[in-house]
Amino acid sequence: MLSNPRRVVRPGAVRFVGFETLTPSSFSPDHDPTGTHIQALFHSLREAIATIGLELPAEVYGISCPADDANPPQLIRYFAGIPAPETDVAEFEDITVTPGAYFAITYEGTIGEFDLAINEIYGPVFSASGYEFREGLHLEIYPANWDPQDPNARMDVLIPIC
Repeated sequence: MLSNPRRVVRPGAVRFVGFETLTPSSFSPDHDPTGTHIQALFHSLREAIATIGLELPAEVYGISCPADDANPPQLIRYFAGIPAPETDVAEFEDITVTPGAYFAITYEGTIGEFDLAINEIYGPVFSASGYEFREGLHLEIYPANWDPQDPNARMDVLIPIC
């Protein structure tokens, strides 16, 4: 289920630490509809956070961008991360999300239905919003305790807009 479409502005640059992978996008016939690859990336992130003694923040982020020239992209770079802590953490890769406006929408449901929702969000829902895409990183914001099998789990999808 999709709800609460809105425009949000992220006012300042934010550095994130975590892990990155290359994976087929939700638009690719080669994608993983169960989200196993991405879930494993978040699991590795949580384990690494615990191992070095950091506290898991209230939210974790999926940050992505196209990794090919196809439209829609068939391959994406996907980064699972948290806002960078004050202390240096060499165990992680990092990425910076620059300021800007986003079309945001809340998804409620299981990971098994997320690909259908993504296709709807980037298709008819975004088209009806009246916004235009801009280059930038795409964000998914999950509560730290997000359960991919819970049909009531909620997370936000943010698409960069002009």
